[in-house]
Amino acid sequence: MQAGVEAVVSALHHMPPGQIWGAEKIKRRQAEIGKMADGSPSGLNWEVVKSLPVSEDIKRQSGAWRVDG
Repeated sequence: MQAGVEAVVSALHHMPPGQIWGAEKIKRRQAEIGKMADGSPSGLNWEVVKSLPVSEDIKRQSGAWRVDG
């Protein structure tokens, strides 16, 4: 914030590859980024998702790669 940053690149790294990110988990991460440790607004927004994991089945088009979450 001292450098004028307004946006954050983040991801849900704890989610296994191929698992659908639920709206609640996304909203929780957005809220974490939007608040300082003391609860005051950070002024930051999560605008870019980094490292969206893709399962090996999807990469290889094998196994259950067409199965929805």
